[in-house]
Amino acid sequence: MIRPGSLRESIRAAISEVLQPHSAVLAGWEGGSAAFDAVDDYSDIDLNFLVTDDVSLDELYSAAEDALNKLSPITLRHDSPPGRYYRLRDSDEFLLIDLCFVRVAAADHYLDFARHGTACRIFDKAE
Repeated sequence: MIRPGSLRESIRAAISEVLQPHSAVLAGWEGGSAAFDAVDDYSDIDLNFLVTDDVSLDELYSAAEDALNKLSPITLRHDSPPGRYYRLRDSDEFLLIDLCFVRVAAADHYLDFARHGTACRIFDKAE
């Protein structure tokens, strides 16, 4: 099994590397326990990406899933809009990946500090 800390960073990097070049992906950030500076051995990884309103989410999920499968095969996928959850073969039982694409026109971008903490920016094309 891959150490959770190193797999966590590899997951974040792999998904970001395939999504950042996409013109419809405007920004990416990690939320959840990372946004509250509370990552531990029981934390999942919450990755959020701001996308244009017209992009195919299936296309973006497909690219992200290809990247994940190169790290370790996906053994579980659960669709729960607005996101998808994944577990990888080489992760422990607690490291779930919560991948969410947020459209520009969405009412909530999951950035309210009181509720979501301080988003950990991965990239922001508009700075």
